[in-house]
Amino acid sequence: MKNSPPLTALIGISILALTTTHGHAQKIFAEQRVIIIMMDGFAEKYYRAAAMPFLNQMEKDGIYKLVPSLMPAVTNVNNMAIATGTTPDQNGITGNVFYNEEKQQEEYVEDPSLLLKPSLFEQAHALGIKSALLSVKQKTIDVLGKYADFTLCPECVAAHENKWNGPVALADVYTREVNYQLMDAAILITADHGMNHKSRAWDLQQACTDQHTPVKIVISPEKDRYMKHHKGLGGSAYVYLQKPADSAAVRKMLTGLKGVDAVLTKAEAAKKYHLMPTRIGDFMVLGDSTTVFGQLNGNAYENLPDTYRSHGSTYEAETPLWVYNAKHAPPASYFNWNFQLAAWLFVD
Repeated sequence: MKNSPPLTALIGISILALTTTHGHAQKIFAEQRVIIIMMDGFAEKYYRAAAMPFLNQMEKDGIYKLVPSLMPAVTNVNNMAIATGTTPDQNGITGNVFYNEEKQQEEYVEDPSLLLKPSLFEQAHALGIKSALLSVKQKTIDVLGKYADFTLCPECVAAHENKWNGPVALADVYTREVNYQLMDAAILITADHGMNHKSRAWDLQQACTDQHTPVKIVISPEKDRYMKHHKGLGGSAYVYLQKPADSAAVRKMLTGLKGVDAVLTKAEAAKKYHLMPTRIGDFMVLGDSTTVFGQLNGNAYENLPDTYRSHGSTYEAETPLWVYNAKHAPPASYFNWNFQLAAWLFVD
């Protein structure tokens, strides 16, 4: 490894890998390359239910813990937290989508300017360290790829947007094969969230209208362009009021819906879940273990099939974490959240 060029990579399933040559990072990574993997929707129950000998060996010989993930328990929130080593109140990413108050419209989180803290790729770039970003999903490339020397994702192939040397042949984004192609080694591993079966869905905006307590808009932070995955439905929602005077009536109505665990005010949600107040609604609604929220094409309620799974609630906010063969890594007591997996790499 001494003769290998320094390399930083984030693969999204997602994976992130680092080797640096400066300061504290030099001391940690002068002798080895590090690959950090973020597995999308991976909970301990999946780990225990299948034969995974390499992960078993990592658990035996390294650090293994179950740690909280960040809320809402969706990909962008946790991907960006892991990639920056910071919580949403610092990095500004509070969902896969957000409500742009200035434009008065819902927008996907795809603009890198929305990320308010430097990623590990940006920090590596500042030190002259080459990096590579590999992801199943293009949205990860869009937000984090600017400072990576190499990028690769299946959706970028057709658009000729990969920064990669040589020919590229990747399977489709919805196949398991693309994950095998992107991931063939690991040292640090965690996940963005778990997954659970969901049986009921609410369109909270339609429900509010039906109950004569209309709201401006309801945002499902789970929603992204990959509608095939979860139909844009998730276990939490941001509710934006038309006017402050509607607060009590709307909160009472939402609290009374079957499957709603809690309705938090903006201040309560920001404090409890380390969220940026300017990028969440007047209320944050949390579902129970079988309930999700999102748009239902004119219906307020829908029963979901037995095969449906999703995430976003507190019931999916726990992830496994592995640290293996990482020289100078902190002790197990340091890793109390999934976003801390790589947070120590560039700390002086």
